[in-house]
Amino acid sequence: MALMNVSVVPTETAWQGIDAEQVSAGVPWLPERKAPATAPSPAKGRNAPIRNADRSIDSGTLASLRQSESRDGHPFVGRVVVPGVLSLPEQNFMVRFSKHGFVINSYPLDSWPQLVIECESNSATQGYKIKDVIWRLAAETVDGWLRHTCVILSLAKAGGFSVEAPSIDLAFDVKYDTSFEPEQSELEHRVALQMARLIRKLKYIEDRFKNLKFRVPDVFSPEDVQLVEIVFRGITEGVFTVRSRDYTFTRISPSHIDISRPPFSGPGPFSYRIEPIKLFGKQLILGPVTVSLDKAELAGIGLVERLQKRTTLPEKVRFEVLDNQITYRFESYARESRKHRAQRLNRFKKELARHEPEEIVALVEESLQGDVSRREASQIAMGWTFYTNLPDRYCPQEPEIDASTGHWRVPIWLVYASGEGGHVGDLLIHKKTGVIVSHTSIEELRNKAMALADTLLHAG
Repeated sequence: MALMNVSVVPTETAWQGIDAEQVSAGVPWLPERKAPATAPSPAKGRNAPIRNADRSIDSGTLASLRQSESRDGHPFVGRVVVPGVLSLPEQNFMVRFSKHGFVINSYPLDSWPQLVIECESNSATQGYKIKDVIWRLAAETVDGWLRHTCVILSLAKAGGFSVEAPSIDLAFDVKYDTSFEPEQSELEHRVALQMARLIRKLKYIEDRFKNLKFRVPDVFSPEDVQLVEIVFRGITEGVFTVRSRDYTFTRISPSHIDISRPPFSGPGPFSYRIEPIKLFGKQLILGPVTVSLDKAELAGIGLVERLQKRTTLPEKVRFEVLDNQITYRFESYARESRKHRAQRLNRFKKELARHEPEEIVALVEESLQGDVSRREASQIAMGWTFYTNLPDRYCPQEPEIDASTGHWRVPIWLVYASGEGGHVGDLLIHKKTGVIVSHTSIEELRNKAMALADTLLHAG
């Protein structure tokens, strides 16, 4: 079996890109505002609305901070606590007073984000109030993003945090205003969750290959997200299926193409082995990987025309995937026992759990591919009518969520050019996998169609 390179053309299959800038904030649901111009690169962050009464600093906290500053610039040791969720490791803090206020900076280790609290003088009370709270990404690495997403998702759950430093008798709380622009807040929270899923998968991939370190890009394309999911599932499952309407093989030998047989002459199966796979420019030694399409159909006629000219050059071949199901088999990992693969992943999750809540650890196993949309359900239903050889008068209608199963139910109608027609059957499409769970039998569809046609004929 020949080897080839592969690329996937995403369509309506719920692969969404990620803009890391949207996730580099202190709290994912808060509106973005420009971080201070003095923030050093790559210190990403943004200011966040604060709900802390009138945001004033109480006299006890102020006295503790003044005491710290009087220690000739020596840092004090403290800890950030997200109540009920997370306690960050102890770290050094510095406070600097100026004419118009003061700034508290943390200096964490082990890739945890830096906390900056800016306070300004309050003329109304002759004291100080919190102006801005900023969380800065430690580094554009997988470890940096691992810690960063842990913190912002913990803040999202708790709605605030406290800074505790017993050595200077310091303890004060900061609360976020979570009511500001709720729709934007929900969107940003979903993006943060998706970033957390992706980063934990990348971390697992790094750990599986010696000396492998990724630089996290500013933007993950849909293709990037898809490839991370494919590699992660390949090394944790061995054999699995993802959804896509199209699949493009970039280099396939003409000797492996028979234009007289499916899927080149009509809908049918096709399998091909691929290697190697590159992820963010890093070549991964994964062993043989086979891609299988069960319901494929050649897209376009250009390939057939070129082959008729007896070309010997490798071909780029695109297929329509009529059932949206693409199966990968990572041979080296498929040969391992399921127990062995599970033990390896559980060890990784146990290590993550040393530093983050279980609910964030669990994100590593959540799919990066979204649920089947209404549009994708329509595509799958239309593909089903093609590969079951139903005449074009059998038309899928608008999908609806089935109340009893939560999956997509797609009515199939028999429709004539005059506009007359009626319901003759249904498909039930799994909302997560896109697999057709059940359908009216072809025989029953045809019988109902014949009865409907007879009714319409006599009605005319």
